[in-house]
Amino acid sequence: MKRSICCILPLIALAPSLAPAQVNDGDYVLCENDTNAGVMIHNVYRIERVSGAVTSIHTVPPSTTVLPNWITMARDNLRMMVSFSNITTLASPHGLTYLDRTGAVTSTVTTNWSAHNTRVRDNGQLLWNSIAIGGGPPVTNTVTATNDAAGALTTLVSGFPATATIVNGCEIEDSGLFAVAAQGTPPAGYNSICSLSGTVITTFSGYGLYNTVDYNDHDGNIYGTEFGLPGNAAAFGGTLWRTSPSGTITSVAGGLAYDRMNAIEVMQTGQLLVGSRHNLFEMDTAGNITRTLTYQVDRLHAVTGATVYGSNRLQLDTSGGTAPGAVIGVRVSVRHADAPGQTYVLAPSLYMRPTTLLPNGELLDLFPDSLTLVAMTGLFSSVFQNFVGTLDGSGNASASIRLPTNLQAGTQLRLFIAGVVLRPNGSVVAVTETEGVTLN
Repeated sequence: MKRSICCILPLIALAPSLAPAQVNDGDYVLCENDTNAGVMIHNVYRIERVSGAVTSIHTVPPSTTVLPNWITMARDNLRMMVSFSNITTLASPHGLTYLDRTGAVTSTVTTNWSAHNTRVRDNGQLLWNSIAIGGGPPVTNTVTATNDAAGALTTLVSGFPATATIVNGCEIEDSGLFAVAAQGTPPAGYNSICSLSGTVITTFSGYGLYNTVDYNDHDGNIYGTEFGLPGNAAAFGGTLWRTSPSGTITSVAGGLAYDRMNAIEVMQTGQLLVGSRHNLFEMDTAGNITRTLTYQVDRLHAVTGATVYGSNRLQLDTSGGTAPGAVIGVRVSVRHADAPGQTYVLAPSLYMRPTTLLPNGELLDLFPDSLTLVAMTGLFSSVFQNFVGTLDGSGNASASIRLPTNLQAGTQLRLFIAGVVLRPNGSVVAVTETEGVTLN
């Protein structure tokens, strides 16, 4: 969208524009809860990454009960998914709203359970957090999945401590572990690391109002937020924390406290995107704020979810299984303006780290090993099919992994895939995130 140079003043970055806008690759998008007394007004905002200009692209109809809780890129890496819940009753509306690049609603799916953090799994399932509201949903304090938003719930992880009153956030790391953040009466909140089979491996506490969590593929640690309520000594101030997979937890906010820290995402640049009341922060992994983006200045607006538009660049389809003879679909979807018609290169490896910083400022979370080298020679082209090719006019491409029938079953081998998109001169257009799959 072309902007008038003379009319756009710095104040625009503090006051959302009324003009229609299209979200572009790399822009930040966030959803918010307005917890002001009376009728609540919730928005989905676009923040232009370079200028910091703020635009409201979608407004939830004013309500005292319906809250947007999370935003993430849909599986097509084109639409955005906003999960929402009714805070007073089990009755609809709960569920997902799909938004296009302008913020227009393309579809809405309602559920009979409260929708908090929502993720898309490689097998196409939707991953949910279910919490107790208005007498208790079908599943209380669990991580669940459905084949679609209207399907029956399948419990994936349960058995959290009784003091973990609300399971607020979840994430599946590419090594195959869940991280789950659970809120408790301060300071009794818990974070748990769980296996994909649903076993709680370790649980650790130390704060209270844990709410969001994200794995950092770049360093192997887990980062999360603690909500914080000013003036409430038991709830502490909102803090950023980090833990190793073994459960050693560390505050990384340098002793700083923030009001209503309620969203976190690890970006491909290695920085953290953290949301709080009125602000979205870019932070390094030591908790230092490198940039503050203010999207609101009044009322009790707090970020409940934030992501980078177009960040779901690589998707695996394991709906056909991962046993010998199975075919795993691989889809590349890059929304960068320069991506259509460019060359993409995918690579497999048994290792994610150490990572490599590429010239475009993004990290490639894939460590080349002997499998990578052999695959790149083309000797495994019958297995890694179309791992080099050209993106179509929309920035999409399809590849596949055809698992050999003589592959030993039951080995639980973990395979990682990542890729880059290159211009003819060899410069990097974009780097995909790394996806992992366990071969059975």
